Amino acid sequence: MDEQREIFFVKARQRGKGPANPRYTDRVSEHLALRPLASWEPFLLRLDRDLLVEFTCRLLQRRGVPVEEVQLEGQGDQLILTVRVRWHGLASAVRVKLEELQLMGGFLGCRLVQVQGPLGLGLPSLLLGIVLKRLPIPASWDHKEQILLVDLRGVLPAGLALEVRRVHLRGPSLELYLGPGRWVPPSPVIAEEAEAFSHPLGI
Repeated sequence: MDEQREIFFVKARQRGKGPANPRYTDRVSEHLALRPLASWEPFLLRLDRDLLVEFTCRLLQRRGVPVEEVQLEGQGDQLILTVRVRWHGLASAVRVKLEELQLMGGFLGCRLVQVQGPLGLGLPSLLLGIVLKRLPIPASWDHKEQILLVDLRGVLPAGLALEVRRVHLRGPSLELYLGPGRWVPPSPVIAEEAEAFSHPLGI
């Protein structure tokens, strides 16, 4: 989106329809707009498993998902996620065993090794696809490769390039091995504010 906005301003100035203060916009867009506000090298991030589960449960409830409880178990790279829901007065649980959890380009991907529905019965791929369509965020399911992709671009901050190369559950901590990344937030300055910044004291 930042690159598209930059192209738009360049073309607008070429047509003589640039912002009210082109000198200010040139200076901001050419020297600052594409520079990351923050950047980082690969590092290990540890999250408290219990707090993360509680936060996820409350977030789903606020989005209208009838979740009663969320559990996160497992060891190493294999995670076991159990979600208990109440649908039309009936309580049920879904247990998902997943591996190869990664995040890249705003998409969260993983391989579903095993999916169990109520009474421990396996969920058919067709039924699983229907369930995934009811998620509060876009998701796609490849039943042949057993790969789930969740689109988090609408949830993550704009301009955030975040890469999770590996997820490891160790005791009470969920360890995220992050790759290099950066954050280039959209400029808060708009064309109408350019003149105000040129004369910040109103002089």
